[in-house]
Amino acid sequence: FGFAGEFGSTDGVETKEKLFGTYEANRYFTANVYGFATGRATKDKFGTLDTDAFVGFGPGFRILNTETQTWRVQAGPGIRYTKDQAGVETNESSAIVSSRAWFKINDVVSINNDTDVLASKGSTVATNDLGLNYKMTDTLSTRFSYRTEYNSKPAAGFKKTDDTIGISLVMGF
Repeated sequence: FGFAGEFGSTDGVETKEKLFGTYEANRYFTANVYGFATGRATKDKFGTLDTDAFVGFGPGFRILNTETQTWRVQAGPGIRYTKDQAGVETNESSAIVSSRAWFKINDVVSINNDTDVLASKGSTVATNDLGLNYKMTDTLSTRFSYRTEYNSKPAAGFKKTDDTIGISLVMGF
């Protein structure tokens, strides 16, 4: 489960308002093979798509699973709902391919890299989120991140890529 918000302004004028939420459930069948179900939604006031939501499921495989590193990959079909800034809504079949990697440097520092490619007839959106995590307490961490989002078919006037550098407080439970 995750939630993020990005807000920004330039010279007192709001230029960024983006909300993102995700939920993922896994059911392991063996130590390395599992099934997943996922749902995610983005609301972006200033992006190509005002709303981009996806629900899907499929198989996954854990490639690495040690005390200091994990890496799993998964892929599956789903349904994608989009609404552009003009209010045009689309529902279409889609597919997602994901990679989740985590590396422990020491007891307080870790690195994670999450990659998703969500494809449908309307567009392909690829995201990569690289993070450096610093554990402050058992439940609180500071996270420094670099996120790249690519859209294969941005609306007129929008770039295909959007890069974000972030500093956040992460609560774990």
